[in-house]
Amino acid sequence: MKKKGLLLLLALVLLLVGCSDDEITINEDDSFETKVQKIALKEVHNEENIIETTFTEDIINDGQIVRLELNGGDKGRMTLLDKSKNIFEKMFDLAEVTEVQLLWKGDTVDQYGKKHNENALKIMLKKETADKIGWDLFDINKFEDISDSYWINRAYEH
Repeated sequence: MKKKGLLLLLALVLLLVGCSDDEITINEDDSFETKVQKIALKEVHNEENIIETTFTEDIINDGQIVRLELNGGDKGRMTLLDKSKNIFEKMFDLAEVTEVQLLWKGDTVDQYGKKHNENALKIMLKKETADKIGWDLFDINKFEDISDSYWINRAYEH
């Protein structure tokens, strides 16, 4: 009996350890808020990297504006842009979403060699803009040109 309990415990531990971000699934019966959190979690890999999630009712367009503040840590510009693309693509698959605002925090080092976590990248897309994008072939370097709002910290420009 003790052996069965140990095997069951071991199987449970292996199952939990073996779960990867790719195994995060969005279920039909998940709430809208849960779906948004799961989409973000797939890209940032850790709940601690989701700093804040805000939902605002979009009365004009009859939907939801989603604002995500995320920690990109020491990731570079290209990684943040790629993760943004993945988040936008999946967010706009949700019928309720009319606008998505992403604010990435990132690590920078000042001229004195001190590390800071500050705003790195801000991108905002409205549904009308997102609907024009062919996500499979989209060049992430074009976010600056096509976004409804775009800002990047000088430390992340290159």
